[in-house]
Amino acid sequence: MKNRAKRQSRRKSSRSRKPGRGKILGSACAGLLGLGLGGTADAFEVNESTSPLVTAGDFDDDFPGESLPGGVTSIVGTVGFPTGPETSDIYDYFQLTNLQPGSPLGIALNVDTQYFFSISDSEGNSLSSTSNSEGNEVSAEVPANGIVIGWHRPGEGGIANNYVMAVNATYVPEPGTGALAALGAAALLGLSPRTRD
Repeated sequence: MKNRAKRQSRRKSSRSRKPGRGKILGSACAGLLGLGLGGTADAFEVNESTSPLVTAGDFDDDFPGESLPGGVTSIVGTVGFPTGPETSDIYDYFQLTNLQPGSPLGIALNVDTQYFFSISDSEGNSLSSTSNSEGNEVSAEVPANGIVIGWHRPGEGGIANNYVMAVNATYVPEPGTGALAALGAAALLGLSPRTRD
């Protein structure tokens, strides 16, 4: 009888330790679940001359431009009319993708001379534009497909300019975060302590 009581006592004490471990693992999984549901892409800068996302170190000169992944918070580049028989790098086109449809998008420019900047939807319909004489910001509601095209050119004087754009946008979480959320939820359910009656 005494041995039976000892075994039951050991079982109870071992059961009481498992929920602590299960709670820790469950908390970790809940953290993963939270990341999966509410996470956004990492913020980063795209510099046209150094970024591997930009072909040949220059944004496209034609619509619709380089496709940039979600998470871009800063864009750096140069445009101008070089001397010589050929004119090149007059325009810089780029696409902001994975934007949250219906969310507000704002881009503030810091440019060292005259310029014109515009954003449009993926069909080329203008959403907003500005120039050095009008201000330094554009804003619009993100279209249903989550894509906004930006294009920049020198102003009336045709002088080359360097620019930095600060992008204020809400991006859709990366596709992998949904799978991570499901994995976290499954792990949370599978690791929860089981109690016996």
